[in-house]
Formats: sequence, structure tokens, C-alpha cells
Amino acid sequence: MERSDDTPVTRLRVALALRDNEESLKGISACRASVASRLTAAVWIPKFIYMRGLLLPVMIAALSLCRGARAQIVPARDLLQFPIGTLDHASALPGGINDGFGNPAAIGLERGARLRIGLAALQTPSDQSVDLRMLAVAVAHGERDTFGFSILHAGVGNLYRTTTDPQTVGTIAYNTTLTSLSAAHRFGDHITGGIAARYRTGEIGGDRRGTALVDVGATATHLPLLDARLGIASFLWRPVNPSKERPALNIGGDVRLYEAMLGTAPVDVRGGYGVTLTEGEQREDAIVGAARLDGVQASAGLVRTAAFGSSEWRPRFGIGVRFGGYSASVARQQNGAGLDPIYQFTLSTTIR
Repeated sequence: MERSDDTPVTRLRVALALRDNEESLKGISACRASVASRLTAAVWIPKFIYMRGLLLPVMIAALSLCRGARAQIVPARDLLQFPIGTLDHASALPGGINDGFGNPAAIGLERGARLRIGLAALQTPSDQSVDLRMLAVAVAHGERDTFGFSILHAGVGNLYRTTTDPQTVGTIAYNTTLTSLSAAHRFGDHITGGIAARYRTGEIGGDRRGTALVDVGATATHLPLLDARLGIASFLWRPVNPSKERPALNIGGDVRLYEAMLGTAPVDVRGGYGVTLTEGEQREDAIVGAARLDGVQASAGLVRTAAFGSSEWRPRFGIGVRFGGYSASVARQQNGAGLDPIYQFTLSTTIR
């Protein structure tokens, strides 16, 4: 696939360049605020392409952004669409470090567990320079309740500030931090409901803002037919003026496809599907599967992102192990626009 000059990362760097070159670009200075407000509306980060010294595409992209740009309250929301922690399951289902990021009901601890601590990291290639880190903690309260805390930070590197020539004079911050307090309650043997109160801050070039968010979700697990699991949750719902930053909806499910014993080691194969919907902007579909042999798990899947009139399928592969009370996994996902792959890593432990 050929790389295009008119991509979200180009637009991001364009808007920042325009702001730093006010004197030389007075003819379009009236729309700079609209350009900056549009940065987080250009949603799918995996198509970010790192461009240097392209003044003409910069001006063209900036002018196109001035037409009908829709403001977003807090910068860098787009960075939260990377698939951190979702190696072998849909975002709406429990799995990985069970951080509650895609569904607050997923933090629920299994019976007998008292505490779970998890770490997750995601790194894109240097062309994108996007980095995500997450810490999640869940504590059981009684037999049915779980309370959780998580913090996620995401940022883009290699954004350089210039003046009237290509010589850089510093860097420009583009990042977001999401802090969440979650609670989940198990109703009976199958249904769990959850709620998360979140606060998100975002920064672009020294402009830092924040907003409160609330998400709710539910999961149904160990259902009689094929040990099925189902999940649904809102994602980044802003109660005040929600039209400014539209929430997404995560929906997913999986079933057991095969179960047997290989000697004394259990074999379990599951397959599922998940979708993330954002009104009028983007849709992401994921087909996932995982095979577990005793303490080793291999996963594979296909992810399709449709946004701004284009779509493509990208493969994802991962492997995980359990050892001495710990679980660790690593995954590789093909990137868009011909860029190098995205890698992520998780590590968690559960105390009983």
C-alpha cells in the first residue's frame, strides 16, 4: 500500500507547524484553532505516517481541515483506540490483565482470588512513535464484589517544534492519561455488571485539558451452550455535552470450540468476535481465536478498521505462558499504511 501525505499524523504535524509559523502563514492563521480542534477527530492512529519537510502537503491538509472541523474537548482521545491488553479476546470480554478498560465488568475476580495486579504496554514503530503503558489493580470485597483502579498513559514522540526553517527548536507534547475507579458485582453464577468513573487529561503543544467520563458494562460467562461468553459496554462516555466527544460501544462474544485431554494436560480452543462502534466515525471488527495447552496459550486473529471511507484487515498473533502464579504474553499486530508491526506485552499475577 502506498503511503499518503494526507493522513492523521500528517494533519497533526501540519497543525502544529502552522501554529509555530504564524508569521509566515498569516493567510491561513484564521483557521488554526479549527485545525487544532480537529486533531483528535482524525481517528485511526495506526495509519499515522511520519513526514518531514513537506510544506505544500502541510498547507493543503491544513486548509482541508478548516472545512467543517468538529471540536473535541480534550486532545489525544485517538490514542486510546490502540488495542492495549486485548491479545486473545474482544474488548468487551474478560481477558488479558482484566483491566476494565474496554468493559468495567471485566475486572471481576474469580472465586477464591483476593487481589490481581497487571501491567500492559504497547509500542508502535518509530514512524508512529506511539507508546502506551497501563497499570491495573483489582481487589475482591466479599464473594461477589470487586473494586479496581487503573491508570493508562499514551503519547506520541518525535513531534518537533520549528520556527521559520526546518531546524528544530524543541519537542511538542501530544499525550493523554486516563485514570479509572471501577466496581463490578456478580449476579448469580453467570452475570456481572460493572461501572467505571474515569478522568482523562490530554495535552497538545502545552494546551492541557481534562474531562470526567463514566462507563457501564455487563458480561455473561460460562453460559450452558458451548461455555459461551458475551459482553457489552460503553467506552469513554462523557455525561456533559456527549455530542462533543461521542462514546463508543464495545460488543463481543466467544465460545468453546474444542476441549480434550492430551495426556494429563488439558486442551482448550476458543473462538470469538468483537466490534467497536463509534457513531458516524469508525468501526472496528475483530475475529479472534486462542488455543490453550496446560500453561501455554497461542492466539491469532484478524482486525478490520473502517474509517474515513477506507478499511483493511490486519492479522494479530500472540503467545502467553503461566508460571509460578504469573501470566505473561506478547503479541504482534500488522500495522496499516505499510508501516512496521505493533507489539504489546502484558504481565499479571493473582493472589489467593
